[in-house]
Amino acid sequence: MEKELERKLTGLPDKVTKLEGDDAILLWLKGKDAWNKWMEEHPGSSITFTDIDFSPEFIKARLASYNQLPELLEWSKSKQLISFEEYQFHGNVYFDNVKFYSDVSFEGAIFRDELIFFDSKFYSDVDFSRAVFCGSHTLFHNVEFLKDAKFVFSRFESLTDFLNVKFSTASFFSATFEGNSAFQEIEIKGKAVFTDAFFERKVDFRLRSFLGELLFNNATFEGACSISSSCDNKALLTSTRRLTFQGADFRRWLKIDGYFTCIPDMRATKTGHHVDLSGLRVMLRRGFVQEGWGVEKAIDPADSERLCRLKELAESNKDHKRALEFHAAESTARRWGDLSPLQSMLDIVYSLTSNYGQSIARPFSYLLLSIVLFAIFSIKQPECIHKDEGAFITALTVSIATVTPFISISKTEREAGIKKLYGDKTPEDYGLYSYAHAGGSFIFIFLTGLGLRNRFRI
Repeated sequence: MEKELERKLTGLPDKVTKLEGDDAILLWLKGKDAWNKWMEEHPGSSITFTDIDFSPEFIKARLASYNQLPELLEWSKSKQLISFEEYQFHGNVYFDNVKFYSDVSFEGAIFRDELIFFDSKFYSDVDFSRAVFCGSHTLFHNVEFLKDAKFVFSRFESLTDFLNVKFSTASFFSATFEGNSAFQEIEIKGKAVFTDAFFERKVDFRLRSFLGELLFNNATFEGACSISSSCDNKALLTSTRRLTFQGADFRRWLKIDGYFTCIPDMRATKTGHHVDLSGLRVMLRRGFVQEGWGVEKAIDPADSERLCRLKELAESNKDHKRALEFHAAESTARRWGDLSPLQSMLDIVYSLTSNYGQSIARPFSYLLLSIVLFAIFSIKQPECIHKDEGAFITALTVSIATVTPFISISKTEREAGIKKLYGDKTPEDYGLYSYAHAGGSFIFIFLTGLGLRNRFRI
């Protein structure tokens, strides 16, 4: 094996098209200069690392017969990390079922052809900062980053796929994606940062599990952008602490859907095309106003402003239903915070009676209930002289006529009904009760009309 490596390093015999196994490990151990020299002499050669644990113990056991191994291991150990810094890869590169137990650095590395990480695991920090991915396809499939993963100032020049990847924390700060990008079925346990990132073409994020923060502050999207949660069941929803796009620039269409336990922050964003929020479902995080009260309020005061921006986007795209839902959530978020106690009480009444103008059935049911209760109240008065079977119908007619004075027949029917019920002796304060009944019912009529208007708004 040692002679075979020396043959490859000198490049004297036949051209090498593939470097793998022990030969790949030994060449890596010789350092950046030896690696890059070999690459220059063997352009287009593919590199394969399969079933390898990048640890001194594993390498020592696997390459025990190589007489320069102790010296190479000591050199590698002295760097306190697994280093591929500024390594150049001229052909396809495959890391298949590879485990990294120490810090790993690919800082400044250049991948000139296809790069695939498959079924690999990083137990410690990994750094791809300023790495350049030039190949036709960059794929991370079934990869776990158990600690910090950095792709700061990295450049992905073609198709990029992160498929079924688990991130603890990740930073793509100022990263550039020049080809189509996909982050499919990914899990984020901590924070994933795409601040100042640049996406030249379409990007698709599909989150399987989202327990932390996803930040796109000041990012630029030249192509279409889709962000969704794989969880379509509210009962299976995981906790999302933060999803923000503050200052982002969307120059094509944007779609956000799925369930999130935070309010996406779209404040200060610039949108040049359609924004689809029809599938977005959010949950306003709440806490008790005071222990023992049983009354809740929004935990984050900024949620009302975030919801206001979502409402604005929905309205600008003629999605009235979603705009109403965001308005209702915004009003709930403002309650007990921006509003005074009296305003908060009125807001609660508005919410209970009509769900902020979204419900038709709720205020109409209250209207019917009010009419029936006032009819029962009318026939229960001691002054009532109408004891026949038609007494309730007469009282019901009086109740309906009281709340519909704008109908011409109401005045005549009300007077005739009161005369049947009480003759010439109307109960004391009956007129005052009628005013209260009419006033409350008029509010329910108005809210029913508001619900109809919102439901059939064009």
